[in-house]
Amino acid sequence: MPDETPAGLTVADGGQLSDAQKSFINTNWRSAVEKDHAQHPSMADYNDLNGLTKSYINQQSLIGKDKLPMPQKDWKKEEWQDFNKKIGMPAEPKDYELKVHEGNKEEDIEWFQQVAHEDLMLSKKQANELWNKMNERTSKSRETFASTQKERLEKGYQALREEWGTNYDSMVKATNKGLQRLDEDGSFRKWMKDTGVNKEPAMLKFAAKIAQLFNEDQAPGDTRVPIPLSKDQAKAKAAKMMSDAMKDPKHPLMNKKDPAHDATVKEYNRYAAEGGA
Repeated sequence: MPDETPAGLTVADGGQLSDAQKSFINTNWRSAVEKDHAQHPSMADYNDLNGLTKSYINQQSLIGKDKLPMPQKDWKKEEWQDFNKKIGMPAEPKDYELKVHEGNKEEDIEWFQQVAHEDLMLSKKQANELWNKMNERTSKSRETFASTQKERLEKGYQALREEWGTNYDSMVKATNKGLQRLDEDGSFRKWMKDTGVNKEPAMLKFAAKIAQLFNEDQAPGDTRVPIPLSKDQAKAKAAKMMSDAMKDPKHPLMNKKDPAHDATVKEYNRYAAEGGA
């Protein structure tokens, strides 16, 4: 039987090609096929026999499967819809099966389904991943805001406690009673609660000042709860009363015969005590 091995490629004992021989055949495969085949444009990208056979195997694995066209820049919406339906876009927006996260409202879910289907044309998998990522980010943002808000409010209330001193609790109680007097139908307090401003230290301080203005106009015999002053306010009140009394010998604070003497002394002592004197 004649030797069919090409010249220079003698098969070694055992019928196995050497590594050098394999390399030669792999890179010079074009010389072993017809010229028209070797020079066909479709073969231009195959530099060796391994690449050619790998491509052939891949193509064979696709036989019988649905083919997807390559998306084009000039495609119209209908063409994109056809393409995306083949890769998993549902027929209707409501067909997206989305996980309901904490805080999700029905209208938010419906909005996302509509956008995912009509604008983005997402597959079910893509829509679910995007929806979950959005909710994850929203949840983290909500947690960060809540933490920051809590810290801010705590600092605000601490500042009020330092300003009002031992009068803090009585100031809060008296301010609430003052608001009840001013807001007879409760509409203002409801607005405060609905908007969250009832939790703001600045609102408490503002309400206390308003209540104090009404308290200063309190008539004799009025049984309404008096609004306590902050330490600095009480100190200033006591100092002014003493200053006025030192200038006027007939001042009720100094004049024991004045009918208002006892009440004035009691008032001065209260201011002095609250001011830390």
